[in-house]
Amino acid sequence: MLSGKPNLTIYDDLLTVSLAGSEGRGNCSLRPFAPAYRLVQDLLAAKRDFDLPRQLRKLDYFYIAFLDDLGYLPQGNEKSEVLFTLIAERYERRSLGITSNLVFSEWERIFANPMATAAAIDQVVRHAVILEFDVPSYRTDAAQQRGETAAAEEVNRQN
Repeated sequence: MLSGKPNLTIYDDLLTVSLAGSEGRGNCSLRPFAPAYRLVQDLLAAKRDFDLPRQLRKLDYFYIAFLDDLGYLPQGNEKSEVLFTLIAERYERRSLGITSNLVFSEWERIFANPMATAAAIDQVVRHAVILEFDVPSYRTDAAQQRGETAAAEEVNRQN
């Protein structure tokens, strides 16, 4: 877990997150290392190979692990089990950054049962700083602009 009150800056491109530690601990620049689905797939492979504990220890190298687009993980017992294991392993020991399009009341889409959902939410929010962005999605805006451009080009071709 990050100690003190770190400063967090999220840049416009959402690819770079800068984290400035408190109490003279210096600065570091971190990048999310994988979308949530890829990390879960890697952990599933490690579990299949009886290597999950070692893979989780390797993640301890990172002061903060990012789960990007958590809401897009399909529900399934094995997937939700390794995701819950990751959250539980980092709880009270290391920091976890999560991006999601789902509010907590919709997290049952991610976890296989209501008890795991409640436990995961409890562990995530216990020491959390929650940043809620109530802005239009830049991906949706870009897709709409592409669609408008394509429609205009089609009209021009017809004329």
